[in-house]
This record gives sequence, C-alpha cells and structure tokens, in this order.
Amino acid sequence: MIDHVAGVSQQAAATALGKAKQRYEFPKTARGEDCLALSSDVMRVRSDPASAARLKKISAIRAELNAGTYLTPQKLDRALDRALDELAQ
Repeated sequence: MIDHVAGVSQQAAATALGKAKQRYEFPKTARGEDCLALSSDVMRVRSDPASAARLKKISAIRAELNAGTYLTPQKLDRALDRALDELAQ
C-alpha cells in the first residue's frame, strides 16, 4: 500500500484538501451545470486599474491570434533582431 506520494502522506493531503474546501465556498449546482467560483484575490486583481489594462491587452492579443493577424513581418523582424543582439553579446 502506498501511503506517501512526493513526500506527502495521504492523511496530510486529505487534511490540506479539507482546509481548502473550508476556505472557499463552492456553489451548489445541478448535475451537468457549469459553475465558476472566483476567490477574493481574483476579485481584487480584477478591480486594480493596472490589472484591468493588462486584461484588456491580453484580450486584444487573443483576438489577434484567433483572427490570424498577431504575427506580422514587423514583429518577426523585431524578434529576430533581438535574438541576434542577444547572441552577439
């Protein structure tokens, strides 16, 4: 019988899981329904102006990736120039 994985006993893992379940309140949903529970840390980050700007930029990049317009010849040239500069040092 295995009672330790990566140095953690089954009892310690069960205790940590129990504490995590107590820390976060998981909403009850009907079987088959999707649910998203956000921690207070996520809510704090979402209200930070710098984080909002970062999320907006990430959203714009994802849209460009989905549209196939993110990778441009100019971006490739810039990346290649930076890589060559790094190798030259």
